[in-house]
Amino acid sequence: MSVVQLTSSSTATNFFMKIVNLAKLLLIGASLTAGSAFAIPNTLTVTRNGFDGIPDAKGGEFVVTTSNNGTFLSFCLERHITVNPDGTTVYAYTATDSIALAGGQDLTDAGVGDPVSKGTAWLYKRFVQGTLVDSDGVGNYNDRRDLNAGELQNAIWALEDEVDYVGFTNYYVDLVQGIFSGGARAASTDSNVFALNLWGLTDRKDVQSMLYSVPDGAMTSVLLGLGLMSLALFRRKQ
Repeated sequence: MSVVQLTSSSTATNFFMKIVNLAKLLLIGASLTAGSAFAIPNTLTVTRNGFDGIPDAKGGEFVVTTSNNGTFLSFCLERHITVNPDGTTVYAYTATDSIALAGGQDLTDAGVGDPVSKGTAWLYKRFVQGTLVDSDGVGNYNDRRDLNAGELQNAIWALEDEVDYVGFTNYYVDLVQGIFSGGARAASTDSNVFALNLWGLTDRKDVQSMLYSVPDGAMTSVLLGLGLMSLALFRRKQ
């Protein structure tokens, strides 16, 4: 009986082919999932949690419960478009948009949407991480959560051109303007923070845009999961 010995070159080639095949399976899995997502819309509900710090309670923290992206706290990007925060009204949504589709009262973005700003992305990411500072510059956001929820919401509206920015006084706005050298209102390049655009489930009417943060490494986990799922389906057919 003859014995075939693999050389280091052969081993490297086999490893490379396995990587190529896994990549193909990832693409197949992504395609299948994309098709399913198109057929069945992602849905969510919105609920108040009592932290708003705003007398007319039009903003602040909201609890967003989604059909496939968990439950998290968010803020409104749009000031003049309402959402029903009763916890039972169901909306369709898209989760990885870089723009609020009806944002910006100055209308310079009419028809193309208003990009999430650098300042908004920076603030919201740290809010999600629990590292955002108190609006007095000392301590943590949660030390005065109700007050800071209102301050943060107002800062987001200012940075997204939803309120008059000229003469606007807000600790969080000043903070990010300092960090971004006056460019906090420019379009964000943060790959982890997105606009969550909400729609009427049946009439497809634009309802509101809110913030959504993807944890670091989440997309890698999703792709790996798709690859493993596709690999399992592939093996069953053998």
